[in-house]
Amino acid sequence: MQHNAFAYAARTGFGTVGIFGVFFNSGEMLRTTTEQPEGIGTFAYNAYGVGVNYSKWLTDRFAFGLNVKLVAEDYGIEAPLGGPVGISTIAIDMGTFYYTEIDSIILAMAIQHFAPDVRPTGKYWVDVEGAVPFRYSVSDTFGAKWSVTCIC
Repeated sequence: MQHNAFAYAARTGFGTVGIFGVFFNSGEMLRTTTEQPEGIGTFAYNAYGVGVNYSKWLTDRFAFGLNVKLVAEDYGIEAPLGGPVGISTIAIDMGTFYYTEIDSIILAMAIQHFAPDVRPTGKYWVDVEGAVPFRYSVSDTFGAKWSVTCIC
């Protein structure tokens, strides 16, 4: 397995700006199913997040920060009916920091990974007991475009 990260920030006249990234690779793993526990090949899981940051002290006691990042995962497999399986989206992190001057109490707040709903890409067979089987594909990783075909 490999896990790598980088970050760089610089103070400017209007706040602090930065860039960052984090990357993960699982390496090759044996792919198994309940029907074939001995394995049906290998796969590798990959994930990353890269983005930019802005933060600023608004007073001597109050600061805020904002990250905008692209996050993605590649599951290293093909969907049963075709297409690679993975996700990607834009996400936002926000936070504040406030010195209360009451003893040494600091109030802080963070909202992390604020992003639209995402669904894995690829084409799948959905088999729900008692339901009519159908095929669907997700052509847009933000969950906006769907196509459904009945296999009757």
